[in-house]
Amino acid sequence: MRKWIALLLMVVMLLTAGCSSLFKKEYTSVRNYEDPETTADAATTEIHNYAMLLRALNAMVASYRTDQVLIFADYDGIIADDLSKACWELRSDTALGAWCVRDIEYTTEQVVAYVEADISVSYKRTEQEVESLKTAQTRSALSDCVAEALENQTRTVAVQMNTAALSESDVAELATQTILDHPLLCVEVPEVNVTLYSGATNQKIFEITMHTRLSEAETLSRREKLAKAVQDLLSKVDSEDPNAALQAAVKVAERVKITGEGNTAYDALVNGTADSQGLAMAAKAVWMTMDAEGAVVSGQLDSAAHSWNLLKLGDHYYHLDLVGYSGTLWLQPDRDIWGRYWWSTDNYPACTEQGFSWQPNQTLE
Repeated sequence: MRKWIALLLMVVMLLTAGCSSLFKKEYTSVRNYEDPETTADAATTEIHNYAMLLRALNAMVASYRTDQVLIFADYDGIIADDLSKACWELRSDTALGAWCVRDIEYTTEQVVAYVEADISVSYKRTEQEVESLKTAQTRSALSDCVAEALENQTRTVAVQMNTAALSESDVAELATQTILDHPLLCVEVPEVNVTLYSGATNQKIFEITMHTRLSEAETLSRREKLAKAVQDLLSKVDSEDPNAALQAAVKVAERVKITGEGNTAYDALVNGTADSQGLAMAAKAVWMTMDAEGAVVSGQLDSAAHSWNLLKLGDHYYHLDLVGYSGTLWLQPDRDIWGRYWWSTDNYPACTEQGFSWQPNQTLE
């Protein structure tokens, strides 16, 4: 009996020793240290200096983002000061910010090895307006933006330019001239207003509003009637004649009665009555359709507002005023009319060639 008890005690001691060694074992998990990731998802941007901060904020506004996370890692500067300065500069010192940003706010949080800033922007323009912002490098490109807006019946167009020369009045004048140069589109002369948004640099945004009273449907209807009237008039002109542009000018002058009312080509060619501007726009509409080169000049005659045309024949431009036509067209250079007529010479080609007169059925060399 004593032998069985001794044997049982030995077994217990062995099991106890085994468990003791089991619990005394060490288990170690080793992993290399990694810095926290400083660039997260698409809404997160890593910033190292003030220039990167400004670029990130401008990109945020240009893409119409309302929320953006900026991570400042190894940042060269004082983050709180630079955030305050950059947000103010974006909203008040850039053309884009002045035009579309209502307010910009931020909160910061220290996250181990970096600072995280949550940027929030509220806008005073719709996303569609910001996306439709145009960019122009030249006056000609700006004019193209206005012409596109006219064609699409877009009443407001915003154009961003880098220019020190152009002012609100310059752009208003350019927009008005663009309207005159597109008589087939402009069946009602809109009221033009220009608002300038700028900052500390030469970057500017010109918001051009062209207000009209006609509905879109009525505008399209009038354009169709004007195009038909132009084709009807050109059917009476010999398109093979070298003097076809002069023939067309005579047909326009004979068709339109000058009444002082009606300032578009539609008034002149569809209604048959117009003022000097409507008559000049009618001639321009006809020449455009037949691929002749001309322009509408807006100026003064004897100190009163007056419009007339420029017409290119060969390599030279000539002044041509169809008001008072009585059987003879007078094509004149600048020097022969300057004094009675006044116009902004910077806006139109110079007319330097010797003037001449022309009558229907006359052959012009």
